[in-house]
Amino acid sequence: MQFVSVADVIKFAIQQEEAAAHYYESAAATVKDTEIKKIFQALAVEEVKHKKRLADFELGKNPSLDSMTCMINHYTEGPANSEFKLSFNKKEILDYVINTEKESEYFYISMAEATKNDEDLRKLFSILATIENQHIVKLTALYNHPFFKS
Repeated sequence: MQFVSVADVIKFAIQQEEAAAHYYESAAATVKDTEIKKIFQALAVEEVKHKKRLADFELGKNPSLDSMTCMINHYTEGPANSEFKLSFNKKEILDYVINTEKESEYFYISMAEATKNDEDLRKLFSILATIENQHIVKLTALYNHPFFKS
């Protein structure tokens, strides 16, 4: 994928955060275990917060970015996740959301490395990459939860 402007990057990132929130909401609706449901609901809320942080950088809200372009040609999307299905079993749900978080982390790391013109935007991408990594750690730990062992 090639991004020609910061607006392209932000728009794509916002779409990814919306999709992630939807995935977590779907996963929360699917599972019966209240502890796991709460984790997925909390992750959905976090993704909505990420979207808001990104939206604050939209054109018109941050005049310093209005005319800024950045060529970010080295980002290559990983293989697309298959569509989330309500018929996924417990392990498939967990695998799916972990892979989604890994793709998000890679995206944000790539964008932070490529964004040299605006330190605030680079920091935002770095922070979001770190948060996505924390999600991966939290979700990976769930493999040991009795809900996912049965």
